[in-house]
Amino acid sequence: MVADEVRRVPQELLQVSYTLGARRGEVVRLVLWRAAMPGISMPCACATAWAWTYLVVSELIAANEGLGYRVLKFYRFVQSPKNVRLSLCFGAIGLLLDCLFRKFNAGSFFGADTTKR
Repeated sequence: MVADEVRRVPQELLQVSYTLGARRGEVVRLVLWRAAMPGISMPCACATAWAWTYLVVSELIAANEGLGYRVLKFYRFVQSPKNVRLSLCFGAIGLLLDCLFRKFNAGSFFGADTTKR
């Protein structure tokens, strides 16, 4: 997905930057990165959500440790309050990751100046 977004950057932007004297590293950092960033952030957030789902499911199936194993253990021994706390932990991790990706997409993750002038 990242490679597809980089390929979608208009060639005119690259040509103009090289014409104005930008070196390859500058083109990657200042043109490719910034032009592809809006399209990269959302697929990364979705991939992270799927990765968490698969992690927990795989731990439910065959693991001796981990969050998925604990969910199954608490379910078997009817420890509902612990299961609720663990579910809230999953939600907090998901919310934190979502906030990070939103901040990343807004451009302020790397200290970029996003204030209006």
